[in-house]
Amino acid sequence: MASNPTLEIIKVSEIKHLNILVKNLDISWAFYSEVLGFSYVNHLGPRKIAASFRGFDFFLEEAVDYQGKPDERIHFGIRTDRQGVLLWGSI
Repeated sequence: MASNPTLEIIKVSEIKHLNILVKNLDISWAFYSEVLGFSYVNHLGPRKIAASFRGFDFFLEEAVDYQGKPDERIHFGIRTDRQGVLLWGSI
């Protein structure tokens, strides 16, 4: 039986972080920290906070110009090794 490249990638990769856009960083941070219990890590700039939630990196980025449409600033990061990069490139 041939191996499934997607399953092989999953074995050597993990989601590292999620970056979301918010209209107001102060209001959003209050919600994520006070209501959801996210922990402050640091600022990655004047309009971006890095937070942690059970070991998962979570970035809140203020984007007052965001119109709710697809935007390259909204993303998640994947951590992998060399084997994972090669597997990603093969599919």
